[in-house]
Amino acid sequence: MSEQLTTDGEGPLGEAARRFEEALSGLEEHLQSRFSGEAADRDVTDETLGQLSSELSQARRREMVLRNAAAEASAALGRAAAEVRSVLASTGESEDQPANLEADEGETAE
Repeated sequence: MSEQLTTDGEGPLGEAARRFEEALSGLEEHLQSRFSGEAADRDVTDETLGQLSSELSQARRREMVLRNAAAEASAALGRAAAEVRSVLASTGESEDQPANLEADEGETAE
């Protein structure tokens, strides 16, 4: 009976103890690799989040530049339209009746 209770690798109890230690060792290795893998994933995630945050900031700056350029272009178009209306009003042309450039050209040719 003492043969069954030994843990030095002899008998059924020794075999069970060896298998238990192997399983425990395998579990420890698995947990270590999993936790180190999660840490690596977390590092990649932190790096990725930092990169995405930087790209978002750059995109927001570009958006602001484009909005300002659009506002300036809109203001310039408004000024140009007002100038055209002023010229048309001073020549007696209305917005509904554009100047007849072909008739003007024909008159000078005669």
